[in-house]
Amino acid sequence: MKGKARKVDTLIKLSLGDSEVRYRRWFLRAALIVAVYLISFIILDFITKQFEGLPGVVAWYPPAGLTYTLLLVFGVRFAPAVTIALILSSLFIYRMPQPPHLLFLWAFIISLIYGAAAWLLRHRIRFDWQLRKFRDVAWLVLTTVFVSALLAILSVSSSALSSNMPRSEVLRSIFLWWIGETVGVLTITPFMLIYVMPWLKRFAEGQPLRLPTRRSFPHLTLSVIGQAFSLAFMFYWVFGARTLDEFRPMYLIALPLIWIALEHGFKGVTMGIVTFNFGVTLAMLFFQLDLARLGELQLLMIVNCIVGLLMGAVVTERKRTETEHQALLEILQGAVSTNSIQDLLELIRKSLNKVIYAENFLVVFKNKSSGLFEEVFAVDKYDPLMPPSKLEKSVTSYVFRTGEPLLLTDAKFEILMAQGEVDRVGTRSAVWMGAPLKTPKEMIGVMAVQNYEDPDCYSERDKEFLAFVSLQVSQVLERKLAEEALRESESKFRSYTEYAPLGVFIVNEKGRYLEVNAAATEMLGYTEPELLLLSIPDILTPQSLESGLKQFQRVVQDGFASAEFLFRRKDGTQFWATVLVVKLSEDRFMSYCQDITERKLAEEVLRENEERYRLLVETLPDGVVVHSQGCVVFANPASATIIGAARPDDLIGKPVIEFVHPDSRELVLKRIQLSLSEGSPASLAEEKFVRLDGTLIDVEVSAFPFHYAGKQAMLTVFNDNTERKQKEEEILSRTGELTTLYTLSRLLADAEELENVIMLVVRHVVESVHTTFACIALLVNDNLVMRGIFPVRNLEYGIAVGDRQPIAALPNCKRVLEQNEPVILHAGSPEVSSVERATLLLDFAQSVCLVPLRVGAPSQGLNPPLGLLILGEERGEERAQFTLDKVNLARSIGDQAASAIRRILESVQARHRLQQIASLREIDSAIAKSFDLRISLHMILKHVSEQLKVDAADVLVLNTSLQTLEFSAGIGFRSREIEQTALRSGEGQAGLAFRERRMVQIPDVAASGTVFAQPELLKAEQVAAYFAVPLIIKGQVNGVLEIYQRTPLEPDEEWLDFLNTLAGQAALAIDNDHMFYGLQRSNLELGLAYDATIEGWSHALDLRDNETEGHTQRVTEMTVKLARSFGIIKDELRQVRWGALLHDIGKMGVPDGILLKPGPLTDEEWVVMKKHPTFAYEMLSPIQYLKAALDIPYCHHEKWDGTGYPRGLKGEQIPLVARIFAVVDVWDALTSDRSYRKAWTKEKALEYIRTSSGTHFDPQVVEKFFQEFG
Repeated sequence: MKGKARKVDTLIKLSLGDSEVRYRRWFLRAALIVAVYLISFIILDFITKQFEGLPGVVAWYPPAGLTYTLLLVFGVRFAPAVTIALILSSLFIYRMPQPPHLLFLWAFIISLIYGAAAWLLRHRIRFDWQLRKFRDVAWLVLTTVFVSALLAILSVSSSALSSNMPRSEVLRSIFLWWIGETVGVLTITPFMLIYVMPWLKRFAEGQPLRLPTRRSFPHLTLSVIGQAFSLAFMFYWVFGARTLDEFRPMYLIALPLIWIALEHGFKGVTMGIVTFNFGVTLAMLFFQLDLARLGELQLLMIVNCIVGLLMGAVVTERKRTETEHQALLEILQGAVSTNSIQDLLELIRKSLNKVIYAENFLVVFKNKSSGLFEEVFAVDKYDPLMPPSKLEKSVTSYVFRTGEPLLLTDAKFEILMAQGEVDRVGTRSAVWMGAPLKTPKEMIGVMAVQNYEDPDCYSERDKEFLAFVSLQVSQVLERKLAEEALRESESKFRSYTEYAPLGVFIVNEKGRYLEVNAAATEMLGYTEPELLLLSIPDILTPQSLESGLKQFQRVVQDGFASAEFLFRRKDGTQFWATVLVVKLSEDRFMSYCQDITERKLAEEVLRENEERYRLLVETLPDGVVVHSQGCVVFANPASATIIGAARPDDLIGKPVIEFVHPDSRELVLKRIQLSLSEGSPASLAEEKFVRLDGTLIDVEVSAFPFHYAGKQAMLTVFNDNTERKQKEEEILSRTGELTTLYTLSRLLADAEELENVIMLVVRHVVESVHTTFACIALLVNDNLVMRGIFPVRNLEYGIAVGDRQPIAALPNCKRVLEQNEPVILHAGSPEVSSVERATLLLDFAQSVCLVPLRVGAPSQGLNPPLGLLILGEERGEERAQFTLDKVNLARSIGDQAASAIRRILESVQARHRLQQIASLREIDSAIAKSFDLRISLHMILKHVSEQLKVDAADVLVLNTSLQTLEFSAGIGFRSREIEQTALRSGEGQAGLAFRERRMVQIPDVAASGTVFAQPELLKAEQVAAYFAVPLIIKGQVNGVLEIYQRTPLEPDEEWLDFLNTLAGQAALAIDNDHMFYGLQRSNLELGLAYDATIEGWSHALDLRDNETEGHTQRVTEMTVKLARSFGIIKDELRQVRWGALLHDIGKMGVPDGILLKPGPLTDEEWVVMKKHPTFAYEMLSPIQYLKAALDIPYCHHEKWDGTGYPRGLKGEQIPLVARIFAVVDVWDALTSDRSYRKAWTKEKALEYIRTSSGTHFDPQVVEKFFQEFG
């Protein structure tokens, strides 16, 4: 498709001349050329109009030549430009009175006639518009004469019809018109085609504008100057003379034209004709000659044009022929004189360059052996010498393929490329020309030239000349190549002979040696001079001499002989050699001698090995058969034994394919053919062979291709492995079973869910035992429960996962579980009950195999059965029966399944028990941490619901005052009706459990018919099962735990035990709650008693010391308030309060005489008074609950600077509460009346406390005091 698309694209470009990228510039330049053409046409037409002899008739009409030129070069696409120029000339130069449509019609007719003539020459005549052949000039003259006559007739006839012109005048006008038109074309057209159009056409095709070079015109020599002056003189003399009536000197003007034609050929004469005709016109104007003789003058002009052009074409062709002959002669002479092919090809290039452009010259030969094209010679402006290649799509290979010369322009190249014939190779050239080099026998190469700039450089004449030269030099070049090859071959032969490892001898007819090489002297141990003195008998041993002389005579007669001889060296040693002798001439013979001693020894070893191998094949236990062309040609004894033949000869001639099983014959034949075609051994394969008696055997076969008796054959080795195959099948079957068991065991080990274990087992049983279905039934509380079946589609036959049947209703299943042995049951067996038939799907299956699931052997109640693995088969026993192997495999799978199931069940049970333990621990933790009974009971009920899997539960707690069971906590109920429960002892099932101190169990409410105290509650909650457990602790019943289930419930012992355990936890929670509230009440009463006692002591102290009455209560309140601002907690504030109340309790140990003395105390009395903190410590420290309150009574007289008493504590050594109380005690003492002074004002007291900060008081406490009380 890609090639076709490119071809279409190229053809479109060539046909339409349009391309966005490559042709835009061409169109712009073409438009410029059209404009130049129109301007030139109008100017020429204007000049011509000035010399009109008759209306519309001129001496000659140059614009016609311009028209024909453009149409010949660019084709009929320029016809519109011609039409436009004619219309413009008619309207603005001749000013013709005819209507515009008639003028347009006439212009169209002229364009059409000239266009038709141009099309005929371009497309039918194969016209070369550069006029490089005489035929091209002749065709131009012929068509010009014809077209001019046709136009003259049409033009004058149309004018005569409209003006009633006389007939004689019509004929004269037609004649004058015809001559003027013909002269105009034959004058302008050749000149334009030779000197202007080549560079103008290249410019139109997109190449840079290059004006014609000096080489395009005649050289300015004395001859050219003389010709120009002679032509001018003729013009002056002819037109200046007045003797036109007596003598016609104007015919002498033709003499310079003849001189120019003979001197310069066609190019020169075209320029001369232009000069002549324009000179005639100018002379007529200059000399103001009478135009009555226009016809005579036109006749002279047309004769000069035709004769000059034809004579110039003849002269040019003759000169060209002479140049070609000279070049060819030089080439032929060079073929003899040159020594190398390179010199010859350079001479050919230079000779060709004299005739055609050969600055870029290429010669390519095709190498017969390699099939590659080799450039033997290349001179090129751009491309270097190329290495050998196939050149599959090059123009060189195209010429070689077609065998025809080719002139290739760019347009032709695009066409060939679109056709897929060629691709561009190397630098793009403007024109390429090549010719094949061929001999009478074959094509040997291609000779080519090319031009990178001028696309019109070559013509068809050039192509024919190149083809002629290539044909002439082909044999010369072939001979030159052969001579060079021969010289090279001789050089190589001499080199090979000199350095070859073979001994080379040249002997005469008498057997004497004439020449020998180095290998020959080394082989025989002689020097070359010594060997040249010997003859054949001197170097042969006696036993080979007679044979050697006979062979030499044979060479003399037949020209060729080959044999093996035993030679004798100079030192006497002997060696075997093979000798090849050829006859060079009647008296010269050449022999080649090769030492084959080692080969002879190897042949002897080979013979011994062949004998040994024959013995090996004869005694080999494997069958060995050689077959060629499909038939057995050799067989060893073992093969006859394996195939069942009496002896090996009985197999000879039989088709080997008959021994192969019919099912494998086609494949075996393909393997044999493939091995023979590729020459490679057939890989070891296992096949079935047919013995002669028709029995089948399994064999291992390998085959090797080789040649036997000169023909292709196969060596086949085989052995009987029937017995081994049977054992392998048994091993594979057992391996498959073990693999299944191993895979299943790994999968079961990874399984953590019982359902996954069951599905793994039943699926593997079906896939490995190949039964219709399999299922597992587990034994739960003497019921057989279906837990899984595979494939699932069998569920539609009536079995459902979760179905259960009492084991007592399935006697065969019970027997299998008790005896722990598999049993096979058939659908039609009378011992199968209807219940078992439905349970085991015997209505669908033809037979089932029951495999017990038990871990280990049953012993004294240990290892109880877990259930049954049931295998079902819907096919009849004749098609698929439960064989012993199947049953054993199913038993093994069942054992693995039992282990996995027990592991899962034990794991589930262990997880369940761990969950129960975790629940009990969480309940214990909740009871221990919480004093709220409802929270503890809600925790217990949550675990009741989760662990026992019940729908709803509640706890009824005994109200000891009313002796009723009242709702305390519940979970899972749909309404709040249960919260209104209040039962007396013995009322309802809960009251019954409370009164009788036992659990009430109703697994199925509907079936039991039991009467409940709250039937509406049971109906609303859709209760199907009910349990009530009394909450007993320390012999007392504190409440009842109730269980509500919306489906019938058959709990096991473990479930009931855990229910009782949770009930005990609930009882414990209730008991703890009762104990906590009792203890809390006792603590409260004791605390109140402590407060009353301490306040009593404080009051007693106030009664003893009247001066301090009210002091204790004031300092206590202020101390507690100030201590609270320091962040002291509530429990510690009680101790602060007690310490403040008892701060002066030690004064009870001070005698009344000192304590109540109205006057100042003596020093001795102060000593006693300062002991009262010590007395307080001694009084209070034995009281345990007041130890935390001792800091104030014992330390409230200590000072911040350490000068206080009783211990002289300093700074933060003093307890904080004592430092607080010290400030408050002094404040109250200063602001209260005493017996020995009046109370201070608040400001004075505050000032005293401020000044005592840092000495007596803690500065931080003083700051806090001012914040609270200042």
